[in-house]
Amino acid sequence: MSQASILPAFFDEALKASYSAADVERIAAGLAQRRATTLRANALLTTRGELAAALDAAGLPWEEVPWYGDAFVLGSTPASALWELDAYKEGRLYLQSLSSMIPPLLLEPAEGDEILDMCAAPGGKSAYLCEQMALTGRVFSWELHEKRALLLEGVKRRLGLDNMRITVRDASAYREDFEQTLDAVLLDAPCSGLGVLSQKPDIKLRLK
Repeated sequence: MSQASILPAFFDEALKASYSAADVERIAAGLAQRRATTLRANALLTTRGELAAALDAAGLPWEEVPWYGDAFVLGSTPASALWELDAYKEGRLYLQSLSSMIPPLLLEPAEGDEILDMCAAPGGKSAYLCEQMALTGRVFSWELHEKRALLLEGVKRRLGLDNMRITVRDASAYREDFEQTLDAVLLDAPCSGLGVLSQKPDIKLRLK
């Protein structure tokens, strides 16, 4: 069966209009591949070496990430295998995709900065910004949906992020009551979700 058959029909047609049949198959194969479990150390509470030792003690094999020393790739190990670890419960590690780690790295926040994360839930990027700033300054974490804002509250509490300010707010609507001078804005806008099609196949049914 063609890998392209996993794609929504309109997306398959759009790809075929722009790419060769071989490339469409490669793209579809990539989207169908289940992502490896990845995580990073919370530098506020632990070191890379300490977290590596904790993973070793739990019998969880891991690999390094060449471009970010505090990140770990656990391959096919399910995320659920980490939930009972003390390192997870105590906020010393945070489960996060590698692609989600990149924007805060590129932003390079400085201690004392005032930063707005406009679409913050589930919280990985806001959390990493807070950590990079060593709990100085403030990260304003906006989220449109109240239920998803609760995810932010959980991350803030578990990782000990006192400089995170969570607000339920529509980032696309101008509001005069926010007059904060900012050093940077991070906007990871809502997208199609096709990048996680292998984990959430229902996307194929909802997307149009």
